[in-house]
Amino acid sequence: MPATTLSTAAHPKLDAKVEQFLESNRHRWNAWNVPFEDGKILYGLYFKDLDTKVAVGGCFTAHNTLRIYAQEVKDFLVYVKSKPNYRTRIEQGSGEGISISCKTAP
Repeated sequence: MPATTLSTAAHPKLDAKVEQFLESNRHRWNAWNVPFEDGKILYGLYFKDLDTKVAVGGCFTAHNTLRIYAQEVKDFLVYVKSKPNYRTRIEQGSGEGISISCKTAP
């Protein structure tokens, strides 16, 4: 199943340059073990794009995930925790929280 993406029209806060970069470079991404993401409004977008690239046993990490007052963070956590092939926990050592979602199956 191909990764779904958001368009700039569907997500007005998304910078057009970032969207252009993603559209131009998705085909270059290979299997990753630990992508780390720190662009709050892009959490869901990056996760959906990288989901198929994260190897089983690999983990997707995102910073500032204790900021549950931010709707983008809240939406991301609900989405990633709903994925049956990921196990997600939040480490609090950074003060802002780092979610670690490890892929358990393809």
